[in-house]
Amino acid sequence: MSGESLRALGLPSGRDEAWKYAARTLSRRDWWSAPADALSLPEKAAIDAAVLPVEAPVLVFAGGHAVPRALGGFGALPAGVSLRPLAEEAVKAPTGDSGEHRVAAIAAATTPGAWELAVAANVDAGSLQLLHLPAPGAGALVLRIRLARGARLQLLESLADGKSAPLTSGASGNIPANSAAIIPANSAVNAAPATLIRWLQVQLADGASLTHAIVQQLPLDAALLEQLDISVGRDATYLALPLSLGAQAAHTAAHLSLDGPMACGHWQQFLRVDGNQHTDVQLTVTHAAANTTSTQAVRALAGGRSRGAFSGKVVMPPSAHGADSAQSIRNLLLSATAELDTRPQLEIHVDDVKASHGSTTGSLDQQALFYLRSRGIGEQEARRLLMQAFAADVIARLPWPSLREWLATRVLP
Repeated sequence: MSGESLRALGLPSGRDEAWKYAARTLSRRDWWSAPADALSLPEKAAIDAAVLPVEAPVLVFAGGHAVPRALGGFGALPAGVSLRPLAEEAVKAPTGDSGEHRVAAIAAATTPGAWELAVAANVDAGSLQLLHLPAPGAGALVLRIRLARGARLQLLESLADGKSAPLTSGASGNIPANSAAIIPANSAVNAAPATLIRWLQVQLADGASLTHAIVQQLPLDAALLEQLDISVGRDATYLALPLSLGAQAAHTAAHLSLDGPMACGHWQQFLRVDGNQHTDVQLTVTHAAANTTSTQAVRALAGGRSRGAFSGKVVMPPSAHGADSAQSIRNLLLSATAELDTRPQLEIHVDDVKASHGSTTGSLDQQALFYLRSRGIGEQEARRLLMQAFAADVIARLPWPSLREWLATRVLP
């Protein structure tokens, strides 16, 4: 579907259950512009500032463009790991006008070119960091992440700000083939609120393992649309650790399919909104094969006049014999005007399975707050300690101690 056709179609309305919380806010942005012939890439200083404190090679994308090594965008990849452009026909967005895959359709229509990050069979690639920055005129990012049989990877994604700067013609020779050639400065465009669109396809072959952490810390006037389509093969394990901290408005559509027997999929999320932020996450986990396992653990925190939404749906078709699923959603409201809408859902079409779900909403424990204050801790610090304990369920799962320490002072409003 072309960009003009998608513009005419627009985003789904609030009548679409998956978009009921996000449609009004996100429909005010322009998501359908094609990549510009000229664009502004982030300055190297902005890239350096946005890299998270983890010792790992770093790859940088500005919208759908790979930032060249000359500007600090590429480190050496681990052995057995490759990054390459994909042919235009290699990635096709789902057809039809369903809102379920609207983000993928927009991304496919507005990307300058798709990429594939691959790990070869039986390779333990260690840690790798991907940095995603908004850039005027850059288009959407379409990225396929593919782990071959027995491969392992700890992937840390950072969605952050990037101040744009002109690229001189002398550096243009380092730009990958699917990037614009000359990038002039455009201060008027650079001042506009940032938008970021991304579509990730994650494919894990039999026995592969991916720890996938996503730290979303976009500017508070930015907007994000993202779709994640994840396929997990036999005996493979996928662990998602998304931390949603920034952006004025964000919508995430995630589809996690356990496609092989004994496949495992885990979604452990921390969601924080404050001020007038609005974040919406729609997750569907499908147990497509027998003896598969999934867990969802969501910790959501809201203050100010913000609104957060999480919908976690588990589908067990007739083929899901022996499947096991557990959902745990806990919400913490820090003000009387904040809202958290969470919906655990089960759709089961087979008998011999295990499935549980639970959702709670409350405020800070006043007894615990009193206990801390009685030990000489000030009220503000006591509140912070309780909120840190609330977020610890997710942050403790991150495999990088330096990142856990860094986040401990940044995830709270």
